[in-house]
Amino acid sequence: MENLHTTQQNYFANQFAYKPEKAYGVETRFEIKDRTIHFYFDSFLFPCRNTKSCEAIVILTCNDEDLQKNRPAFEAVLSSLAMHDYYD
Repeated sequence: MENLHTTQQNYFANQFAYKPEKAYGVETRFEIKDRTIHFYFDSFLFPCRNTKSCEAIVILTCNDEDLQKNRPAFEAVLSSLAMHDYYD
């Protein structure tokens, strides 16, 4: 509870301080038999639990023919992380 209160106070002092920050991302594709698999992996860090950080990982793995259908949902999840605050 102490960390949540401090985080909330700091959020109101600087609203950019407690948004998730992208730590790294991986984009690759590979061939398995006669199909192409796409793999997208994004990791975000945000403050939590006293002096520790928490990590949110978002992964998209799909066949080549499903990429156009699945990519917008993946991008929507990534962009939503930048809009949310982690103090509730």
